[in-house]
Amino acid sequence: MKKKIGIFIASCILMLSLCGCSEEAAVNRRTPTGSDTIKIGVRIDIRNWGYYDKEKEVFSGAEVDYARALGKQLGYDQVELVQVTPETLKEKLVGGEADCLVSKCTIMDTSKEEYEFSPGYYEDHGSFMVEKSSKILDLAGLVGKKIGIIRGSDVRKRVLRRLRDDQLITDADLKGTEILEFDSFEEISQALNSGDIEAFAADGCILQAWMNDQRVILPETYQDKLYGVAAIKDTPLSDSIQQAVEELGKEKVMEDILRKWY
Repeated sequence: MKKKIGIFIASCILMLSLCGCSEEAAVNRRTPTGSDTIKIGVRIDIRNWGYYDKEKEVFSGAEVDYARALGKQLGYDQVELVQVTPETLKEKLVGGEADCLVSKCTIMDTSKEEYEFSPGYYEDHGSFMVEKSSKILDLAGLVGKKIGIIRGSDVRKRVLRRLRDDQLITDADLKGTEILEFDSFEEISQALNSGDIEAFAADGCILQAWMNDQRVILPETYQDKLYGVAAIKDTPLSDSIQQAVEELGKEKVMEDILRKWY
């Protein structure tokens, strides 16, 4: 009889132990989306920032590292990286393919949109890179030249606005200045190297990835930008992201990541 009671007590202890483990595991899975995996959209075409190596099948770059740090800060066991481009990022977020975006999203008014932004995690600005041999020293030197930009961006209007603001061109007279669009940043860099264009216009983090000893970035800028994490508005995840980004900022996580890549 005593033996049976002992077996019964041992069984109860085992069951309680297993229940405790299950409860602990459930607590660990109490993430904003109710899953142990978060899907974060990242860029795949910017070296040192958000890049996907098709041959090695790996993601790399500063924003990729930040996305992983964000997932950890939010309490997720796994971070699934989702490839996005400027043309698809909103579609993948609203469509549910990505839970949030860490993909060079400039903070803007989203009052009429389904998504919202976190506080900023990185501040950048648009500028111009030229070959030293071009002897171009400032914005005035760009007038009458060919400037390469990425296709589908708003860089064209930003560049022309800056040149107009400096009274170097007018709407009626661009004075021979041409804005040429390319499908990739690598193509723009190659065009700059071959002389097909005289300047490469993009955000500073992009230009830094294509710098070499023969190039220089002009001191003038054409647009200040503050990047934020985008998520669907008014959800547990969006609220948690706000706090997580603030915490990562206090810990200077992005600064540490940038020292690794630049």
